[in-house]
Amino acid sequence: MQIWLEFFCIVAAIALVVQIVILTMLFFELRRTTENVNRLVGDLHSRVGPILTRAQILLDDTQPKISSMVNDASHAKSVGAGAGN
Repeated sequence: MQIWLEFFCIVAAIALVVQIVILTMLFFELRRTTENVNRLVGDLHSRVGPILTRAQILLDDTQPKISSMVNDASHAKSVGAGAGN
C-alpha cells in the first residue's frame, strides 16, 4: 500500500512539472504573438492614417460642390415639374 502512495505522489509531481513547463511555454508564446500583433497594428495604422487623412481632405473639398449639385438638381426638378403642368 505504501508503494502505491509513493508512486502516485511521484506521478502527480511529474504531471505538475509538465503542466508548469507547458504553461510557461504558452505564456512566452502568447507574449511573442502579442508583440507581433501590436507591430502589425502599428504598421497598419501608419499606412491607413495618411489614406484616411487624404480622403477626409478630399471629402471636405468636394462636399460643398456635391451639395450645390444636389440643390441645382432639386431646383431643376421643381422647375421641370412646374413647366410640365
